[in-house]
Amino acid sequence: MLKLTLVTMLCGLLSACSNATTFSGDAKFPSGTVGCENTCRADGMVMTGFVYSGEFATSCVCGPAPGAATASSANDASAAPNAGVVAQAQAAAAAAANASSQRMMIQQQQQRR
Repeated sequence: MLKLTLVTMLCGLLSACSNATTFSGDAKFPSGTVGCENTCRADGMVMTGFVYSGEFATSCVCGPAPGAATASSANDASAAPNAGVVAQAQAAAAAAANASSQRMMIQQQQQRR
């Protein structure tokens, strides 16, 4: 029991001394939606979404260009259920972005008063 306690304390001490997580790169997508469109186009895709993750981060979402080659018929059956998940995720992201935008507008209006 004493050995287990010592090991647990040592692990806790070592984890407390570890470096904090660091991130590199910008939190916002470079050049906003224009940069997103250009990046997707450069990869032969189209911009299908631009996600605002809170007030400080954005993400670019690219999808296949219209008329792009589709999956084989064997894969079509397995892809169909995923389409609903993707649509639901996109709708949730849009709703979250709308709610965030509304909250920001309300905060800005309150600050002006």
